[in-house]
Amino acid sequence: MNKAISSHESIQVCFTASVELPYDLRFRFPVLDWTSSLVSTSGGNQKESDALRLALEETLTFLISAYPDAQDKDMLRVNFQLKKDGMATVTIVNGGPPIHLNRIPNYDPLNPEKCELGGLWLYLTQNFVDRLEFNNLGLAGWQIVVGKLLSNPSFEKESVEDDLNDNKINLSLRFATPDDAPQLVDLTYDTYGYEYTGEFFYYESQLREVIEGGDVTVIIAENGETIAGSIAFFLFAEKPHLAETGALMVKHSYRHTRAIAYMMKEINRYITENLLGVDVYSSTCVTTSTTSQKIGKKLKYYPFSLLLNMGCQRKDVGRYSWMTLFALTKFTVPVTNMRIYLPEQHHEIVHALFDQAEIYPEIINETSKEFPKETTFYLYKIATLKSVSITFQQLGRDWISKLRKTIFSLRCEGSLAFTVYFSACSPLPPNLDKEMVQFSGIFVGVSPISADECYLVYSILVDGVDFDNIQVIGSRGQELKEHIRGLYNKHIKE
Repeated sequence: MNKAISSHESIQVCFTASVELPYDLRFRFPVLDWTSSLVSTSGGNQKESDALRLALEETLTFLISAYPDAQDKDMLRVNFQLKKDGMATVTIVNGGPPIHLNRIPNYDPLNPEKCELGGLWLYLTQNFVDRLEFNNLGLAGWQIVVGKLLSNPSFEKESVEDDLNDNKINLSLRFATPDDAPQLVDLTYDTYGYEYTGEFFYYESQLREVIEGGDVTVIIAENGETIAGSIAFFLFAEKPHLAETGALMVKHSYRHTRAIAYMMKEINRYITENLLGVDVYSSTCVTTSTTSQKIGKKLKYYPFSLLLNMGCQRKDVGRYSWMTLFALTKFTVPVTNMRIYLPEQHHEIVHALFDQAEIYPEIINETSKEFPKETTFYLYKIATLKSVSITFQQLGRDWISKLRKTIFSLRCEGSLAFTVYFSACSPLPPNLDKEMVQFSGIFVGVSPISADECYLVYSILVDGVDFDNIQVIGSRGQELKEHIRGLYNKHIKE
């Protein structure tokens, strides 16, 4: 443990990557994400990635904090290497003050009250990695080497020619079992990096649990023993007639083969045959790209709401913009008895949204002041987006005050974006739109959850909306976007 390897030892390097960052604590996190992705690329598992990430975070925090007078021109240089012996090393060249190991306080976890916290970073670093070195480079600064030995390192580049040869692909579909969780976690990183909203897809134990419990049904496309792709259906106790479609993942090396077309054909068959026995399938797709919308259109999913300002900023065309999602819906059973209570100004657009699916609900403009005393609702949090959906089960006379308190509390916990759902099966409160504007909330569409039940959807905005950057395919989607833009310009922007 912590064996220092002298510089004259020569071990073949598989690859090297480098970055520079200023002496600013805010820049730790991009470097940590970069390092984690390189460990994954090198064949490292989640435990090894987390260990090296923790050690690097502690080391960077110590180095940056020790040099508060750094100038703008001063930079930390971070170099990542994977070596043939499986050692993943991160080398940091630091131009700050000298590091004297004999002056770093000793931290004893058995007697923390008698120790100085100044030595905690070194203790954590030493105990999470296999190599730790401090080298004096003279005028070039100080060098720290942190290394983690990977149990199953990957040295060889993937052969594109082999992977793209359709003659070597023999796909078959089956339902995932809990034992598929490790490969599905790897597939999540390969497809989405760290940006997928289903947090449990990054944790083997959690993914095993939801598959085993039936909360998620995953269909995988397999080529031999390799999972080439997958799609998941999410089920909710509160919405027994709805299945949310998501987690469409394809292994990078299969993305230019017939694997996607094969999966789409089989998934469409699965949904058409309605093997889950639900009324409605829903899905969400980003509006900074039309690819997922085109896939949805091919599977006859239609846009019904536009979820604005989700609580995660994504970089697009060289700048950051708030993530916005189109919520799509596909009906698998006849819809003959749907009644929707809705403020009159939204009747025309909602008729148009259902018309695209050849469904003709009765839309009613009727309000009521007669509500029970108590309000009940349930929350669904997406931690990776810092967003929360609030679905009212029963609107009571206190719904406005309860919503205000709930949003305030959630914002204190770090949530940024809120989507609010009101049942449209019975008369609504008077001036619903006006009341929601007080929360910076506007109507953004509807959300069918069964053959005869629908919710009204309101987005509570956290920032301005760049409607010109919302890419939409299809005339109905464009009409919905323009309807919402009009509401925004009238009630929010002014």
